[in-house]
Formats: sequence, C-alpha cells, structure tokens
Amino acid sequence: MHPSIYDSSYGIKAFSNPVNEKAKENLSMAATYLSRKGAQAVILGCTEIPLAIQYEKIEDSLIIDATTVLASALIRESKKRNII
Repeated sequence: MHPSIYDSSYGIKAFSNPVNEKAKENLSMAATYLSRKGAQAVILGCTEIPLAIQYEKIEDSLIIDATTVLASALIRESKKRNII
C-alpha cells in the first residue's frame, strides 16, 4: 500500500492525474485481499486512495471513501446550523 501512494516512480503522490496503473492494481489487490479475508467493508482512509479505487464494491465488500463520508457529514451539520 505505501509504495502505491509514495513511490516516486508510480505512486499517487507523484502521478495523481491520471493515477498510474501499477498503483491502481496494487490498491485493488489490497482491497480484494481484505474482502477475501472476510471484510464487510474496506474504508479508504487516505485521501489519495479514492483516486485509484473508484467503485462502490469489491467482491462482497463495500468500499467506503472516508473523505466523502466526512464531506457529507459536514454538509449535513452545516445545514442544521444554517451555515450553508
């Protein structure tokens, strides 16, 4: 996982638009591994990972983008306080 984000030759921090195919493959393999080990969900807790994994499920596991969840919660709470 770490090289898929930080490696200077293919990592997402070096190549984010478009994301290098090697980084996508490595991160997808990691998510697949977790699913096959019984994970009900895979949480993409790093802001770079959703750039490579852009689907809602992998095998039997849900994919959860933590940044999207946070943004949704901020919008919901700001509406309650009439900030937006």
